[in-house]
Amino acid sequence: MLSSRRDIDKGVHTKVTLVGTEKCGKTSLARRYVSGSFSPEYRQSLGAEVLVKDTAKTNKSAAANVHVWCVGGAERLKVFAQQYIVGSHVVGLCFDTTDASSFEECVYWYNEIRRVSPSSAIFLVGTKTDMADEATLSAAEIEEQAKEWGIAYIPTSSKSGKNVDHLFDAVLSTAEKS
Repeated sequence: MLSSRRDIDKGVHTKVTLVGTEKCGKTSLARRYVSGSFSPEYRQSLGAEVLVKDTAKTNKSAAANVHVWCVGGAERLKVFAQQYIVGSHVVGLCFDTTDASSFEECVYWYNEIRRVSPSSAIFLVGTKTDMADEATLSAAEIEEQAKEWGIAYIPTSSKSGKNVDHLFDAVLSTAEKS
């Protein structure tokens, strides 16, 4: 069960859920944040995988026990996604910047998040930005979609670590305010 708002202020527990199509890099993003490591090996998440990181108080956020839920994005697993999204303080709506179809699928995920957990804050998270030469989307079209939804867009690379800490600092700061 999730902690109360009072407990979040004390830094007890923050639930962050990462959703998006399969192979878009959700688990790699979570692993980079939690352990600082990256593996090019792909292993499909079945249901949800939970990684935990205890963070110290910083200028930007209070100490937190962060539970990062990586929800399997395979089509056959979508029916289970809502149970993992419910109760999230923040949801990272992830897509692979080298795969336009994963970005198009964000519409489904955005609507699903709003339906099952309307109070959750949402970030649009572009993954695999280290592969810029293979990018299939322009920054302008991504930012336009984020603006339409009224959410922040943060491009990341789990491989290089680019913007991973920035993303989770923003996520924790947002969770504290909600």
